[in-house]
Amino acid sequence: MRQDKFTSKERDSETGLDYFGARYFSAAQGRFTSPDEFKGGIVDPFTGQDIETNTALPYADITDPQTLDKYAYVRNNPLRYIDPDGHAPSDLVYDGEAHTVTLIRSDGTVAGTWPAGNNVAIHAPTGEGNGSYTKGPIQDGTYQVRPADQHGARTHLGGTDNSAFGPQGIVHMEGAQGATGQTLSGAGLHSGRANRGGPQANTAGCIRTTTEAVQTVNQVAAADPVTTVRVSNNARNVASWQARAAAVRAAEASAREAERRRRAHDQAQH
Repeated sequence: MRQDKFTSKERDSETGLDYFGARYFSAAQGRFTSPDEFKGGIVDPFTGQDIETNTALPYADITDPQTLDKYAYVRNNPLRYIDPDGHAPSDLVYDGEAHTVTLIRSDGTVAGTWPAGNNVAIHAPTGEGNGSYTKGPIQDGTYQVRPADQHGARTHLGGTDNSAFGPQGIVHMEGAQGATGQTLSGAGLHSGRANRGGPQANTAGCIRTTTEAVQTVNQVAAADPVTTVRVSNNARNVASWQARAAAVRAAEASAREAERRRRAHDQAQH
């Protein structure tokens, strides 16, 4: 006999286990009865071939402890997330050295890899902060996708390839830390500015990619929620921005002091 129970999954009355498709969940233990299994190891997105055999930590992020437990249910946060099929959720991986963003589906397959950049201006570009100081590029880490965007972007839709955020909207992340150490409240993934370099065009803190990439994320997320963005290999970008920001601020402070002295001198002459 079966009955719908936890997150509308079928519960086997004899075993007490909930069937999630890929594996069984034990409500009594609050965990799956088997680890999350993937079809293969890490996949080369350009050839589609496995380049590494399965290891003890397939697709886990050593900096994110919740990804290390392959028996856990939704990162041990069931009040916020659900698991539709028993697999770990899909996630995005931004590589600051390769200048790419990769979408990994919940079954471990790669949906695609696209050009991307986290080239953050010192002063926010027009339309993205209008000249205010930015908080710099995103520091390495794993960040949660805003719940409203886990099934696809919901804001800034309908632009053009040349607009600030592109036509497919922004997939926001929460808690992203900028180079200044401050939280980037509106950071996310979007396209736009194709006429200014596309993925390498400056942003106020976001990761910019292609319209095709964001469109694919939205399509995949509609049925397979994207819950995390992993930022890696972005340390050099962060350090470079910090050095440039310090130089700009010093130059601006020097210019303000020079202007103050000029005005004081002019007043003394009258």
